[in-house]
Amino acid sequence: MIFGKSEGYPTERRPFHSRHDRDEKTDLRVVEEWYQQAGIKVGSTIIGETLDSIKRLLYTWWDLFASDIEEMPTTDLVYHYIHTWPGSVPVRAREKLYTTEEVKWMETKILAMLKAGIIEYAVSLWSHRTKFVQMKDGGLRMVHVFCPINAATINHSYPMKRIEPVINSLTQAKFKVYLQADAANGF
Repeated sequence: MIFGKSEGYPTERRPFHSRHDRDEKTDLRVVEEWYQQAGIKVGSTIIGETLDSIKRLLYTWWDLFASDIEEMPTTDLVYHYIHTWPGSVPVRAREKLYTTEEVKWMETKILAMLKAGIIEYAVSLWSHRTKFVQMKDGGLRMVHVFCPINAATINHSYPMKRIEPVINSLTQAKFKVYLQADAANGF
């Protein structure tokens, strides 16, 4: 829904290989070997047949997991627009001085994202300050300060759901599995 106009989601354009039936034929040893190599982690409270079932499910859909940024496919199924109020004055952030570690991160990651088609060059009257925060593993995560554009943005009349009801419904006893996934570099 974009400002009251339904765009729909063209599910018929999903790649053919994304339609799978659960793989019950592959030997469990092959599934276990793939699971160990994939480096996927499942909660320690899940054991026995449930764990085997989860591993088999993940194995069935293995082609939807990307371990490298260049493996992530691009899409034209979703277009992103930011509608601003008429008369909004664009704000251009000043260039920041970056540390050697941040410069090295940008030289490798940004080029990889450009090559993968995840980001592209753009010309805009707006620019935002880029910051880097430390992740738990010691690496860097790039974040942007979007306060000026947020102040000029026309808000949707259909806001996102509050996170509290979503978390409350996920923590109900009827659910056995909670999946957490982190997109590459926070995108």
